[in-house]
Amino acid sequence: MFNWKKVSLILLASAALLSGCTQSNIVSPADGKIQGDGQPDTEIDKDIKIDWEEVRSDLEEQYLEPYGAFADYVMDLNVVYDDETGLLTVLLPVTRKTTSDVAVVYAQDVLGSIGESVATQNFYYTAPEENENGFTTIDFLHNNCFFYEKTALCGTRGWPFEEDFADPHNEKIFKRELLRLEASLKLGAAADPEEILCFLHYPPLYASYRCGEIIELLHKYGVKRCIYGHLHGKSLSHAVTGEQEGIEWKLVSGDFVDFIPIFLKK
Repeated sequence: MFNWKKVSLILLASAALLSGCTQSNIVSPADGKIQGDGQPDTEIDKDIKIDWEEVRSDLEEQYLEPYGAFADYVMDLNVVYDDETGLLTVLLPVTRKTTSDVAVVYAQDVLGSIGESVATQNFYYTAPEENENGFTTIDFLHNNCFFYEKTALCGTRGWPFEEDFADPHNEKIFKRELLRLEASLKLGAAADPEEILCFLHYPPLYASYRCGEIIELLHKYGVKRCIYGHLHGKSLSHAVTGEQEGIEWKLVSGDFVDFIPIFLKK
C-alpha cells in the first residue's frame, strides 16, 4: 500500500462544464436514451493497477535518455514492485564519484518522480508537492539511529579496505567514520533495545582484511548482526558471510541476493 495521501479533489470543473448541457446535446446510446441521470461520474477508482513498467520508462526518460542533472552519477536504475508483499524496491546504481550528499538529493528526486508517475496513472494518489518527495516514512541513516519496534537500526558508510590508510586524507575520513558509527550505536544502545542491527556500506571483514576498530565498536555495543554491501562480481567469492567473531555478517549487494529484498525482522 502506498503512502501518498488520498485524493480529495473531485473534477468539479468537468462537472461545471457539463451541468448546463441538455439531453439534446449529450451524446447518447443508439436507442437515444440516456442511462442514469446523465451526470458525469466523478468517483475516483483507487483499485486501478499501477503499470510499473510505465513508471520505469518514465524514470529512464528523465534520468537516462538523455542524462539530466545527475549525469555524472547515474549508472542505471530500476523499480520492482512485489504484489504479494506490497514492497517497492528502487535500485539506483551510481558512480564512484557520488558523494553521500549527492546520493541523498538524487534519491529524493527519483522518489518524487515515482510519485508523479503513479499519480498520473491513478488519481487516488496525489503527486508530490514542489520540493517534496511525496513520501513521509523515508529517512536516511546519517549520524543518527532509527527504531523498528524494539530493534535499533544503526550504522554509517565505513571506509574501503582497498584504500591506503597511511594516507593522511584517508586516515582523517576513516576516523570520522568511526565517530559517526559510535554516535549511532550510542543512540541505539541508550534506548535499551532488544537488538542493534548495524548497517555499513564497506565490509569490516573481507578475505584477509580485518578492520579491528569497527569490529571493536560492534562488540562494545553488543551488535550481533551486521549488514553490508559494496562487493560485486568476482569480489563476491571472498565475501564473509555467516557468523565470525561473534557477529553474523550479511552481504546484501544486489547481484549477491539476486535483487531480492532480504527480510531481517518480521
